[in-house]
Amino acid sequence: FESPARQRHHEVALELGCGRGRAALHLFLAGATVLGVELALERYSFAVEAMQRLAHRCHFLLKRRRLSSDLENLLVAFRCPEAFRVSFQTSKARLISAAPAGAVKYNSFLEVRHGDFFQLLDEEIAAATLIFLQVCLPSASWPRVRSFLDLSSPGCRVLSYQDLREIYQGAGSFPFRDIGSPILACSWAPSGHRFHCYERLDLEEEKRILARAAKLGPADQRREGKG
Repeated sequence: FESPARQRHHEVALELGCGRGRAALHLFLAGATVLGVELALERYSFAVEAMQRLAHRCHFLLKRRRLSSDLENLLVAFRCPEAFRVSFQTSKARLISAAPAGAVKYNSFLEVRHGDFFQLLDEEIAAATLIFLQVCLPSASWPRVRSFLDLSSPGCRVLSYQDLREIYQGAGSFPFRDIGSPILACSWAPSGHRFHCYERLDLEEEKRILARAAKLGPADQRREGKG
């Protein structure tokens, strides 16, 4: 995974357990379409407030040109349009560009929902090019997690709080390729937590891995997983 400041106009990101929405906002400002889901009502409310602050401040400050140098640099770096607008429906809020005619306008949006991410539609999961799974899930939920992630499309990248190999243990196949395990600082772990990054295999790759696994004994498979 690369810096969220990189332009991501073709990315569709799911942030599962989006908390206050900081990562979701960064991805949106870099051009991605983002769908965040948060179960805790308080954290969902904080994320919505952050969206409203962005919409208000971009419009107010750019209209009056009252920009600090730091804020101006931030808006220029993210190609911030002249305004955003937040719309509301039951248990969700959406942030979109509201740039005037002739101004640069985003085609993406940021939507934050209050609820259970297992309620996402199959097509929403399949459309994702990035999935952020930033929650610690009890083992009783792992079969549902596997079913959820199995709906992802080839090439989709996943950043997970937990090791997905543990979640898929005993499932018969692991449809992802390991691509890294960075230590990243976050609000609940300022000194850093080791996350796990993966890329979804395509169907042919998955078939080859399954065929190879069928020829290996259990001990060989465990050694390969560690390697």
